[in-house]
Amino acid sequence: MSRRSRPLALAVLLPLVLVGLAACGRLGASAEASEGEVLVVGGQVAVPPNPDQAAARFLIQNSTAIDDELVGASSPDADLVAIHRSEIDAEGRAVMSEVTALAVPARSEVTFEPGGLHVMLPGTHRQLRAGATVSLRPEFAGAGTRTVELDVGDG
Repeated sequence: MSRRSRPLALAVLLPLVLVGLAACGRLGASAEASEGEVLVVGGQVAVPPNPDQAAARFLIQNSTAIDDELVGASSPDADLVAIHRSEIDAEGRAVMSEVTALAVPARSEVTFEPGGLHVMLPGTHRQLRAGATVSLRPEFAGAGTRTVELDVGDG
């Protein structure tokens, strides 16, 4: 290639190289956004006072860069599974409301705890005693279904 044709080749090739590098940058950002996981950790089912109905509590950790949503759950150990939120109403009464979809923002944690979010397990298939486990399958809009084994405990 002659010295005079080098600037012309550079002028033609440089924009193509820059477009290619920009595309790689976008691909890298996309891969970065999918890093991490949505996990269900630290779970427990309290020994229920009513033997036919239990409540599960746990922590959802979304370490991804993408917002997700808990859209349901199931369990082979109960007839039904329902996500609930306990709150105090305007008259000071404790009330429970069903949650059909729960936001799990990117890089955040959502806590299921007494007096707040919990998963109700009505129609348990056996009497739950301390030391047993309950299988729970939370379903996320983006991350899909997870299966976790929750210990049954006294508190």
